[in-house]
Parts: sequence; C-alpha cells; structure tokens
Amino acid sequence: MSTTNLYGDLRRRASVVVGAAVTVGLLASVAPAPVVSPANAEIGTTTTSTSGLAAGAVTATSLTPVIATSTTSTTSRLATTSRSITRVAVVAPYAFGTTSYNKWWARYYMVTKYGWKTTSQYTCLVNLWQRESNWRHTSHNAYSGAHGIPQALPGSKMAVAGADWRTNPKTQIRWGLSYIKGRYGTPCGAWNAFQYKGWY
Repeated sequence: MSTTNLYGDLRRRASVVVGAAVTVGLLASVAPAPVVSPANAEIGTTTTSTSGLAAGAVTATSLTPVIATSTTSTTSRLATTSRSITRVAVVAPYAFGTTSYNKWWARYYMVTKYGWKTTSQYTCLVNLWQRESNWRHTSHNAYSGAHGIPQALPGSKMAVAGADWRTNPKTQIRWGLSYIKGRYGTPCGAWNAFQYKGWY
C-alpha cells in the first residue's frame, strides 16, 4: 500500500471514531423516558426510573416511546324504582256520628276493605242495620246487652276492634263488617239470614 493510500485510510477511520463519539454524547444527553409504575397505574401518574443505569447509558427502554395505558372500571348501578304511596285523608260529606255519616263510612269501608262494590251489597247492609239499630251508634238494648250499629251481643265483643267501641261508629262498623264477612260471607248473606231467623 502506498503512503498516500495509507494516509487516506487513517483519516477515514479517525472520522468514523469521531462521529461515533459525537453520536454517543448526543444519546447520553437524552433523558430516560417515563415508565408507568404498576403501583401507580392511574391515568396521569408516572414515575421515572434511573436506578442501575450508568451515566449516559442508552437502553432500548429509554429510547422507546411510552404509551400510557389505563383500565377504566365502571360500576354499573342497577336502577331501582321506588313507589311511594301518598295517603290522602278522606273528607266526609256528613257530620261525624250522624246516621248519614255512619252509612257513608260503612260503604266506604266495605268497598276498600272487602271489595263489596255493588249497590246490592250496600242495600243489604243498609236494610240489616236499619232493622237492628236504625244506624245509631248509641243504640243499646238494656235487656240483652246488644250495643251499637251492628248490635253486637254482648257489646264488649267489639273491644277487639277498638277500646272506644261504645262511642265510635267507625269501630263498631269495622267489627260488624268483619263479623259479617266471617259468618255469612257478604252483607246479603247476613240480610238473608236475618230475614229467615229474625237475627244474624
């Protein structure tokens, strides 16, 4: 090899070495890329790990773009429907304790409690208690002890419906309709029995 060729070859090799040194220096100035830590795997939370790396060392991890991944956990809440019942006070069209009130409340209660909605059932009840007490809650048979609108015998039977059985027509009606339901099934059943026997 001639002196000229040898000299040119040495210059080319020196240039390669210098270029490599410059490249290494540039890479050393690149900061390691953020790495998502498993312990802080939340959106927007990253930690930078540099432990174990020599100053200026270049690794595949530090040169690879980090793609932040996240898992969104959605709690599915089952829709629940709650039904609220608003109780509206029933306003009576008659004065409390009058015979008109007693008949009105008896019809209201027999419909809502027992489902006796027909006019025939109400008519049977009106006829039955008209014969028994004229629909007066103060009616009392001093001889037998029967008392109230349904003429319970003795009157103290109605205590199961309320302690005010002597004076409250609503308590007497509740007891009377319960008695009719249990013994005769319906007001017409009780009225038919009364017509046959003279009592129910």
